[in-house]
Amino acid sequence: MSSTMTASVAGEAIIPALSAEDQAFLARVRDFVETEVLPNTRKWEENLGFPPDIWKRMGDLGLFKLTVPKSMGGDDRSCAVYTEVCRLLAHGDPALSMNVAAINALCIAHIVNFGTDAQREKYLAKAMAGELKLAWGLTEPDAGSDARRVRTSATQNSDNPEMWTLNGEKMFITNAGLADLIIMIARTGEKELSAFLVETDQPGFDLIGRIHTIGVRASWTAHFKLNNAQGWH
Repeated sequence: MSSTMTASVAGEAIIPALSAEDQAFLARVRDFVETEVLPNTRKWEENLGFPPDIWKRMGDLGLFKLTVPKSMGGDDRSCAVYTEVCRLLAHGDPALSMNVAAINALCIAHIVNFGTDAQREKYLAKAMAGELKLAWGLTEPDAGSDARRVRTSATQNSDNPEMWTLNGEKMFITNAGLADLIIMIARTGEKELSAFLVETDQPGFDLIGRIHTIGVRASWTAHFKLNNAQGWH
């Protein structure tokens, strides 16, 4: 593999036999990486961010509906195809691959597998199209990624049982500085954790600042607090 930024994307990994349609899709992903990612990755790293339209372009390519069932508007691709997409993107830009992996496996998968019909109707189509930017919030200053030590709390609202009030602090959250919606992990009891849909355009979401990283600087990794923020269970 050439070390230059204009190098061709690495060849296919050894994966199970794929359908002609899956092979054609991966060919489109390789072309996207070669023409739109590799030539720009150094600029994105230096500028600390991706161009705003990158999310819509990836949505048009189908990168946010890889494992979503077709009955929900997704492409229902195999895990083999999903991991190959992440590998190809990582060859072009590791920060971009990290975001696509997190959005699919952590964010959209939560909505698909655990969301209500109303939640899917409100968020899923826009998320798959790249119109709704997502993040997943587990890590905290004193918890790392050890979910047992999560201290962010969620209390059910008496007047609207579907909504909960969240208080706490999160950090090292991939894409949180740009996200419109965060899947927030919070404590509902001494030994109970749950996930909540928290929109960031509310007074209870307090963005503290950006956490600078090395090698994935284009990703807006953030530190924030929740002060009586409202989340949808």
